[in-house]
Amino acid sequence: MKLSVFYFMFCSFSLFAQDNKGNKTDKLAGKVKTIVEQEYIVKYTFGIGSKVLFNKINSVFDNNGNKIEVNAFNKKGRIDYKETYIYNPQGYLSESMLYNEDNVQETRLIHIYDNKNKLAETDEMDAKNSLIKKSIFHYDDYGKQIEFINYEADNSIEFKAINKFDISGNKIREDYYNKNDSLEFKLEFKYDANGRETEQDYIDPTGILAFKTTFKYEEMDSHGNWLKKLVYENNKLKIINKRTIVYF
Repeated sequence: MKLSVFYFMFCSFSLFAQDNKGNKTDKLAGKVKTIVEQEYIVKYTFGIGSKVLFNKINSVFDNNGNKIEVNAFNKKGRIDYKETYIYNPQGYLSESMLYNEDNVQETRLIHIYDNKNKLAETDEMDAKNSLIKKSIFHYDDYGKQIEFINYEADNSIEFKAINKFDISGNKIREDYYNKNDSLEFKLEFKYDANGRETEQDYIDPTGILAFKTTFKYEEMDSHGNWLKKLVYENNKLKIINKRTIVYF
């Protein structure tokens, strides 16, 4: 499997969308030790949907609540990829490594912080420690990440994203611009009363809603963490996520 470098980078951006230790909408309650998540794709035949196991992801956390390793398996039970994480003495993520199905390292992300412990830069390196891409992050006076710019190895801009937040601190919009500083698309986000993301709208440059993804949480454990999540694409059920959480 050829891993998508952009996808890995996008996940990293999401990780730091609202703070340096994790996305607010995915913040876990309690001292989590492991999470086993099974993702099912819903396939439709003559209008009847049936779920098919797509992959399984095992996440391991340390005693401080930091995710330290992720192993993803395909539907045949074979390893798809692995991610490992290293944290600095302040508890912030300093490095993350991505390995392919043969346990060969493909990329490494180096995370650099400013004097306020805000993520300032992320450098993506290849297996030979050469720079692939880098991202620079900017914040407002309240510490919210209002912009990140992605650069190619030659320091040319690949794209730029502008973030907007509501009064509760939830990110409600991302505006993506290409290297020519032209708007490519917008993402708008909605949340429930517990801060969990419930909707993500993809809006084209003309302002037309082109695609909508909604999330429903059907089962919670005693800590308030979700155990079952349904993902709808344009109001049609597409993905079912089930997870088992073990606590220290």
